[in-house]
Amino acid sequence: MTHSPYQLPGGESSQYVDPSDAKERRIMNGMVNVMDEAVGNLTAALKAKKMDENTLLIFSADNGGVMHGGQLGNNWPLR
Repeated sequence: MTHSPYQLPGGESSQYVDPSDAKERRIMNGMVNVMDEAVGNLTAALKAKKMDENTLLIFSADNGGVMHGGQLGNNWPLR
C-alpha cells in the first residue's frame, strides 16, 4: 500500500493528509493513514462475521526505506 506511485484519493488536499507533517512526508504518511483505515475496515468485517478469532493477518514488505522521491528512508545497518 505504501509503494510508488505516491498518491492519495483526493491528492494533496486529501482527508488523509496531516498538514502538520513535514511536507516531504505528507503523501507517504497519508498513504499509511489510508492503509490503517483499510485494515480497520477488514478487521471490523471479520468481527461482524465472527471470523476474527480464527483469522491471522500477516503483513509483509519487499523493500526497505526509499531514498528517492523526497523520502528519507534509512535501513542502516541492514542492506
